[in-house]
Amino acid sequence: MRDPIRTQLSKRLVPNFARSDDELRASISERWDPERDTPWRCFLSDIAERNVGDALDALSAHPRFKLNYSVKTNPRDEMVALMHRNGVLAECISEGECDQAREHGYGPDEITYNGPRVIRNRRVNVAFADSVEAFAFYASRSDAMNVHGVRMRPRTIPSRFGVKSCELPNVIEIARASENVERLGVSFFSRPEDFGERQWREIADEVLGYAVDLESESGKPVTIFDLGGGFLAEAWMERFERDYAHVSEVAPRRLSNLDHIYVEPGQGLSTPVEALFLRVLEVRQRDDAREIVVDGGQPNLPQLRWLPHRVFWQGADGWIKLEDGRDRIFGCICTEEDVIRHDVQLPAHIAAGDVLAVADAGSYDSSMAFGFGQGQPVPRDS
Repeated sequence: MRDPIRTQLSKRLVPNFARSDDELRASISERWDPERDTPWRCFLSDIAERNVGDALDALSAHPRFKLNYSVKTNPRDEMVALMHRNGVLAECISEGECDQAREHGYGPDEITYNGPRVIRNRRVNVAFADSVEAFAFYASRSDAMNVHGVRMRPRTIPSRFGVKSCELPNVIEIARASENVERLGVSFFSRPEDFGERQWREIADEVLGYAVDLESESGKPVTIFDLGGGFLAEAWMERFERDYAHVSEVAPRRLSNLDHIYVEPGQGLSTPVEALFLRVLEVRQRDDAREIVVDGGQPNLPQLRWLPHRVFWQGADGWIKLEDGRDRIFGCICTEEDVIRHDVQLPAHIAAGDVLAVADAGSYDSSMAFGFGQGQPVPRDS
């Protein structure tokens, strides 16, 4: 792998991927083009560059750590190209994503595969099997990957993904018997909403224990430990500040053959890198509050129900962040869920034709946007 080209450097060892209100305001102001039609999704390249630089700076304190970018969180070409320029690995969940990574210069040894659908026709560095059956398929192949991996499902985590601990003996037996399996990898994925009363560090230690058992009982070295992702931008500060230092110390001690620890802050990296520009269609007075309707909404921002979005209004004196209040911002399609904000203070002089910028729209709001109500039906068989 080439030496990383640091696009933007930071002195902080703990990154704030969310970026500040002032940073977003400045980037939005610089990129807004009044000649563009709305809705318009805009890539904030300076924000993306700062996030990548901050992540690389933070991980530099832990030499075994490798930054993996989950292409699914935002497959925009600019993001994939940015990651490649900075020496960030690509994590893919489909052969199509592998092909996109290759188009931007990634070699097979720079690609991680970690999806429930087995990869059959592409070579990668490591593929993490989502089931015992998938691991058996990977173990039957000698030239498809450098490292044969398995994704583990931690106890108490409600998920459809990963191998259960009670199934680990089956994986061990397959690894022990296969001549194709020379090196092993273990991964897990755990979202904060799934923790319950547990802490992330406790979950990581549990899966590390599975990796130790896999290595000792199969006789094959575990060389990659993948910590996954699943965190919004704000939550990554805690991971970098506390938990990664713990894993950096404990994992090499328990796994003597460990080469790399993968971390994948795709959602954290990409959430603030896009803004959606919208125009106000209508202003309504409702009792002691107001409502506005804008020309975009849930189809452009499918994470509305789960992810808070900062909203900026273009006033006479520049872009102003809307604070909390009793007013509401509605989208323009016929679903009850099409509410951009239900707790905002609208400016006194807001009017039809004004422009809003909905920030924090760069991860699944981007990659999972859909065309409902846009006159673009899904193609059907005749």
